[in-house]
Amino acid sequence: MDGLDWIEVIIRVDIGKHREWIHNRNIKSNMWKIIFYSNIILLNMNLIDLMYKRRSTRKFSDEEISKEDLELILESALLAPTAMNRKPCEFIVVSNKKTLKELSESKDMGAKLIAGANKAIVVIADGNLADTWVEDSSIALTHMHLMATELDIGSCWVQVHLKTKGDQDCEDVVRDILNLDSHYRIVGILAFGHSNKTPRPYTPEDIDKSKIRYID
Repeated sequence: MDGLDWIEVIIRVDIGKHREWIHNRNIKSNMWKIIFYSNIILLNMNLIDLMYKRRSTRKFSDEEISKEDLELILESALLAPTAMNRKPCEFIVVSNKKTLKELSESKDMGAKLIAGANKAIVVIADGNLADTWVEDSSIALTHMHLMATELDIGSCWVQVHLKTKGDQDCEDVVRDILNLDSHYRIVGILAFGHSNKTPRPYTPEDIDKSKIRYID
């Protein structure tokens, strides 16, 4: 297998009486490993390889996101750490094309791509529950971004917090679209869908190590 650049993998996961097929995917052989745990087989990409692969995608196809893939993306968000485990974040899944269009017009620039997405997840956080809602929401968005990448789904994080639509605060605009109470704060929206327009993965040459400082 070392001599192959790409392999096609079909793997079956058995958990008790529940069985499901993981869909075919093209996987670079030197980036993946198989872990056997009890009766569960896990196919894992090294985390650093996944980070190299993650890119922002702004053009999407009409292909539907499967229920299984959507559940995995949401599960990754629910596993995101929060300060003192307060868990202030909630996740609104938007599939309705009219609402996606409204969200794409919720700020002056940078949101148009939402209209072409198959789905978007709006991350809202209860500001009364935690003053770390910016940090907690950002981590959840990052988890979903990486999970989408693992599933070969394109995604892009669209900032809401600190942005405007004319003289309106973008958070207010999104709250109005989704009929949310004012105590919900909104850091961003993850737009996602299948795409053949995802930029190439990063390489080690793209890393600027001059950004690192050491104190010995």
